[in-house]
Amino acid sequence: MSALRIVQIVMEAGTVDEKRWAAKIWPVRQNGNLLLCTLLLGNVLVNAQLSILTADLTSGTFKKQKQCHNRHFISLVHLQALWG
Repeated sequence: MSALRIVQIVMEAGTVDEKRWAAKIWPVRQNGNLLLCTLLLGNVLVNAQLSILTADLTSGTFKKQKQCHNRHFISLVHLQALWG
């Protein structure tokens, strides 16, 4: 069962609070692909900017290690902690 169908069922058969929450979620769920693409593009932009910033601040082997660490930490650990 898709998430859209679940939201529709809650909008029809849920409690008053659940119906209100489902009505707020409905427009976001309808445009789920747009939301996903926006988040992915934002993630790519942040990773690219961090790499550029790190390259300007450091040099040599340390630069590559720090860039990999930043990309991993920001894209995986930090975002999962915020929205996971």
